[in-house]
Amino acid sequence: MREIVMDASEKPITPDILQVLQLRTANNPWLPGLREFTCYEVTAAFVPFVPLFLSPQTVEVFIVFAEDPPTAVVVSTISRLPTLCPDLKYIAFYGLPRHPVITEAVSETLLACKRDTFQLFRANSPLTEEAREVLYQLPRLFGLWAVIQGPTSLPKVALPNLTTIGVEYDGDLD
Repeated sequence: MREIVMDASEKPITPDILQVLQLRTANNPWLPGLREFTCYEVTAAFVPFVPLFLSPQTVEVFIVFAEDPPTAVVVSTISRLPTLCPDLKYIAFYGLPRHPVITEAVSETLLACKRDTFQLFRANSPLTEEAREVLYQLPRLFGLWAVIQGPTSLPKVALPNLTTIGVEYDGDLD
């Protein structure tokens, strides 16, 4: 299977059904050949099940979280991505809560990606300084949405393939 696109707000699968399926798969990916995973309106009840859809073949992950997802569950899910999907090329997270542990999890996930093949990063979360330095030097990156938080100097940028950029400034305009 190449791609799965879900809208979790439409409740295609209830949490009860997901728990039964989780037990039946014995920790194996449900969709072992899935390359692209896109899910909209991921609720607190659905977040823990996202990893079950991912596999080592998944290279694109786009997740739009519903309003106020629980920070601890989101961190757990995001932190597992590099292990579940070791060849990630595209990552997009929307609706993330602003919290230091989210910043750390998103940054660590980015740092764990293969730098010579990573191509698209979009997240409405600030990054650590180390992750920002790496992100702005990725040789194949063509799409970027970044959050710059607080008073910080603009980093040195060398992105020869960049075609799309979005920057959100979250802080004092001084």
